Amino acid sequence: MEGRTNDEPVAATRIVTGTDVDYGALTNHLIDHLVRSPGFAVHYRRRVKGINRAEGGRWRVEVEDASTGGLNSVTTKFVFIGAGGGALPLLQKSGIP
Repeated sequence: MEGRTNDEPVAATRIVTGTDVDYGALTNHLIDHLVRSPGFAVHYRRRVKGINRAEGGRWRVEVEDASTGGLNSVTTKFVFIGAGGGALPLLQKSGIP
C-alpha cells in the first residue's frame, strides 16, 4: 500500500480462517527436492506447444526451446501443471475433461 493515495481504489480479499498460497515458492521447493533425484532434469526457457496421452497412459509433451525455436518431445508417466496463468491452456490441450 506504500505510495498510494487515500482516494485510490484497491481490491482486497480477507478470509479469517484461510491463508494465501505462494505457488511459486511451492514449485521452487518441489524442484529443489526433485533435482536431487536420479533421472530428474530441469530445462528452463521452454514453452509447451502440445500435450496428449500416448500409448499405455503416458503423456507426450511437445516442447519448444524459447531461445532457439527448436522443437522436442518428451514422453513421461506424470505431468505437473502449476497454477499460473498458463495452466488453463495446458489443461485444455491435455484433453482432460
